[in-house]
Amino acid sequence: MTRVMLSYEGLNIGVATDRSDDAAWLEEFLLPWFAATGDTADVTVTLTCDRSRFRALQANGSPGEQRRVFMLDTRTTDLPSWHVPGHDIVLYDAEQQLFYLRRDRHIELVAAEAHTDCRINLMRVVRELAMGGTQLAGHRFLHASAFSLNGRAAIVSGPREAGKTSLLTYALARSASGFLTNDRLLVKAAGAATTVRGMPTIVSIRAGTMDLFPGMREGITARGYRSRATLAETQDPEKLAQIPVKPGGGGITPRQFCTLLQREPVAEAQAAVLLFPRQTGQPGGLQLRRLDPSSACQRLQQGLFGHIGPDRLSEVFTVFPSRLSRRQAPDDPALCHQLTAAVPAWECLLGRDSYRDGRGADALLALLHE
Repeated sequence: MTRVMLSYEGLNIGVATDRSDDAAWLEEFLLPWFAATGDTADVTVTLTCDRSRFRALQANGSPGEQRRVFMLDTRTTDLPSWHVPGHDIVLYDAEQQLFYLRRDRHIELVAAEAHTDCRINLMRVVRELAMGGTQLAGHRFLHASAFSLNGRAAIVSGPREAGKTSLLTYALARSASGFLTNDRLLVKAAGAATTVRGMPTIVSIRAGTMDLFPGMREGITARGYRSRATLAETQDPEKLAQIPVKPGGGGITPRQFCTLLQREPVAEAQAAVLLFPRQTGQPGGLQLRRLDPSSACQRLQQGLFGHIGPDRLSEVFTVFPSRLSRRQAPDDPALCHQLTAAVPAWECLLGRDSYRDGRGADALLALLHE
């Protein structure tokens, strides 16, 4: 077994897998937002690919009630519990041909066969543990992308298809900024300063975004980028041939996204500005309009996750060790009020010509210098 120890906001997660390539992919996907650590594990996660054991679990169990398992971007993943003698919690994912077993603070994934989809399943368990722990510690997640410069972060918030990924891509491609996150952003309030930390997710780039940046689609294809591959595997034709491209592309990893744009990943920064993109459909470039705190607060509420919060956690993959301090997290209105009261906000009016040159990116980065 290959073992790694990862930490996110103080929660230590030990991971073991019988395939070293899977462990390498997991570390590449999660670092630097998670930290490699040598501390004692608070919870352990093991991935085993064993057809005979999988068949035994399948034959000896029976389906029960649905449990809330993963909090994804637009929905939750619910799976049936599976009554297996001698086990505390067993879940069955028929589509993935995978069992999840939990006993106290040990979680095991048992797959019918070894394939790279198991990497995504393993990552989701580790990520869900981290998200649950940080929210019980009093922090919140925004549905936002973010980039940073010199330790100061620009948070891009808005509902789906508002242009968050496009604006993030533009800022990274046209400036020396660093990549914080594409979709989920942890907000930690600490006095007058607000620290934000990225939470890695697959970077899904819509066709419309690809069209805005010439060469992006071709660059992803030529490099062999895909969400279930490491950077090293994309350079090994034999290994890459064993990792299929998912329908619709399936997205790329955060590290691949950074490498494509020649930018560095950044784990955390101080919140410096809130940006709310809005497509105007009119000719012209990017224009900035200052928002007052009340207007910004209303806009920020539109960009919150409707199903991710401290009162909406995984029923299976939530662990909070006693050595950590449990705190009350702000509710949605309080979160929006606190953040918009402390951080200046701007509406980004995006004309059809916004991404054709670097002038808009210069204006965005100027906000981070203020």
